[in-house]
Amino acid sequence: ILELLEARSDSSKYKEWRVSLLSMRGDNEKLIELIRSGVVSLEPSGQRFAEIFFAYCVALLNENALQEVESLISEYQQHLDLSAPDILHLFAKVALAAGNFVQALAYYDQAIQSTTGRLQIELRWNRSLALLAFGNTEEGWREYEVRWKWENFTSTALKPNAKLWSGESLEGKSLLIWGEQGVGDEIMFLTLVPSIRELNPKH
Repeated sequence: ILELLEARSDSSKYKEWRVSLLSMRGDNEKLIELIRSGVVSLEPSGQRFAEIFFAYCVALLNENALQEVESLISEYQQHLDLSAPDILHLFAKVALAAGNFVQALAYYDQAIQSTTGRLQIELRWNRSLALLAFGNTEEGWREYEVRWKWENFTSTALKPNAKLWSGESLEGKSLLIWGEQGVGDEIMFLTLVPSIRELNPKH
C-alpha cells in the first residue's frame, strides 16, 4: 500500500497516511525524513496532528534522538492533550529512554486507566516490556501474557487441548514448547530448555 501511495502523482493528499504506514512498518528513517523534509508538517491545527506527533517522536526515540524528542515536547506542549493515552504512552517511552523507570511506570499506569480495548492491551504489553527491562521479571512476565488478547500481535496464539504450565511438577508429564515472534526471541528462550529438562518431564 505504501509503495502505491508513493507512486501516485497526487500522493501528497495521502501524506499523513504514509506516516501511519511507515510507523506500522517500523521504517524510522523514512518517517523522520518525511517530516524533516516538510512533506508532512507538524501542524497543530491538523486533524491527525497528535497521531503524527506520536509516530514522529517514537521514530526519533528508536533512533536514539532523546534530546530532540524532549525539545519537540517542550515546543508543542501547549498543543498536546496531556491526558490522552497516546501522549501518556509517549511520555512513558521518553522516561524509559532517560532511564527513569518509576516515572515511566507512572505514565503507563495513567494511560492504561484512561482507555480500554486494543489500546489498553497494547499499553499493558509495553508496560510489561518496561518491567522486564528493569528486572521486575515476576510482574513483567505475568503482564506479558496480555499479548494473547492483542488481535494484531505478531504471533498467533497456539491453543492446544491442554492447560498452560504454571511451574508445577513435570514428573511423568509432557510439555509442549512452541516458538513465537522473531527468530532472535526463539533462540534466546531455547537457552532455557536444559533447565526444563532438569524437571524430568516425560516428553
